[in-house]
Amino acid sequence: MRLHELKQRNYFELFPGVLFKGYGNEESIYIDDESFSFITPAIQKGFESYRAFERFEIGKSQWHSIIKELLNLRDIIDRKDRIRLKAYISTFFWQESVLEWKLEEYEKIDVLKLMRFIEDLIEWIESQLEDNDVITLIGL
Repeated sequence: MRLHELKQRNYFELFPGVLFKGYGNEESIYIDDESFSFITPAIQKGFESYRAFERFEIGKSQWHSIIKELLNLRDIIDRKDRIRLKAYISTFFWQESVLEWKLEEYEKIDVLKLMRFIEDLIEWIESQLEDNDVITLIGL
């Protein structure tokens, strides 16, 4: 998404490199909170220190772990395996009522659109890691 599309919304910024300047950078990509929530379990599994709405400078090896988890999540979604999905996301959405609500959200979303989002994100991360040792993740 473009930055101007995110006004009055919570969002995440991914900045290629170490962020030495303020937020809202042209070279960054932005993901709205709702979309990011679908990949949060994969982010946390690939980078265990992850906490929502904080800033992290994540190194290449950790991004490769995140990519592996994003691919795993994509596979689970593609197979429409509710049992595996529930087990996978329960590490982040551990409260039963929230877990059930999020499972319903996964079932309602356009699966092809979600899988494309994951693929586009992986592609962007991989391209940025060619020139950068770090990608900064900021929850705003």
